[in-house]
Amino acid sequence: MNESSNMTSIYSMGIYCRNSKSKARNRQTTALANASREKSILAKATLAILLSLTCAWQTNASPINRADKSQSNNEAPAHQTLQAISSTDLEFGEQQLQKMLKDRRHLSEILQKKEPIWPWAVRQFAKEAGSERIFWNSTELTEKGYEYDSDHRSPSPGKPGYIRLRKTDQTGKLMAANRLLAAFVFESFNMRNSKAFEKLETEALHGKYSKNQYMDAGAKIDFAATRKTAEFYKTVYLPLANKRHYDTDTLYWEAETPATFAAWRAQYTDPKGYPWSFWGKDYDERIAPYLKAVKHNKVARELYESDLKKYKLDLKKFSATNKIVPTARP
Repeated sequence: MNESSNMTSIYSMGIYCRNSKSKARNRQTTALANASREKSILAKATLAILLSLTCAWQTNASPINRADKSQSNNEAPAHQTLQAISSTDLEFGEQQLQKMLKDRRHLSEILQKKEPIWPWAVRQFAKEAGSERIFWNSTELTEKGYEYDSDHRSPSPGKPGYIRLRKTDQTGKLMAANRLLAAFVFESFNMRNSKAFEKLETEALHGKYSKNQYMDAGAKIDFAATRKTAEFYKTVYLPLANKRHYDTDTLYWEAETPATFAAWRAQYTDPKGYPWSFWGKDYDERIAPYLKAVKHNKVARELYESDLKKYKLDLKKFSATNKIVPTARP
């Protein structure tokens, strides 16, 4: 799941005011009337703008449940690269990978420089996972339950993307290296679904989904990444693990989970866990309040748009001289 989304998006509650200034049609005889109209428009614009929501999507940015991941069926095989990457980006990717191994030292037991997974991991940070450079984030997942081994935030304007891996399990023991690598691979594939996450968010903000439909749609994107993760395990990690005698655990890699979304989704029945703990929570805290506010302010929005037509206002010019600053809603 993405925590982002990506991907930070700003959506308007009702209307997004780009600013305006009325055009005086006549000279001195209409100046006073136009001034009065501008004040009226400003009041309505301010009312609408007060309700604007800043929706942080991390992920695009979606958090990730270890048993739920996603991918698109048309992507290249797990071990193949998707784009040309510059030497400077590769250098950056290696720096981030080294930082990750410094913070999660036991991961270096199975992620070594002379082995085939190393260059693949470098490329994920370099920009293959998120179409932009991705940073390693060493902070713990303290805000998430232990069903989450990792999460990510897709890159968005002003907010670089990152990947996080949990350091210890619920007993306080270090996470197994095999488990951490599986989580990293999953996040790398799931981050490639940022456009799908953005599309889902946009459709939800337009009222296309009920809460249950939203949870299922989000989980379906996650599910796609689990298939890529399982493919990576079978074609890349398992042959290496057999050769080097590394630990393997198909559970972490989703290698033996149901191959269909319906069967996979049916495994999750606890309303305190996934997908309720992420997709359900996101709907309750972000989507539902937005839809409610839009409905509540329908009349104000219609009046505002009507005035724009009536007076042929240029919002951009209006804002330059009448700075509209959003404030808390009364």
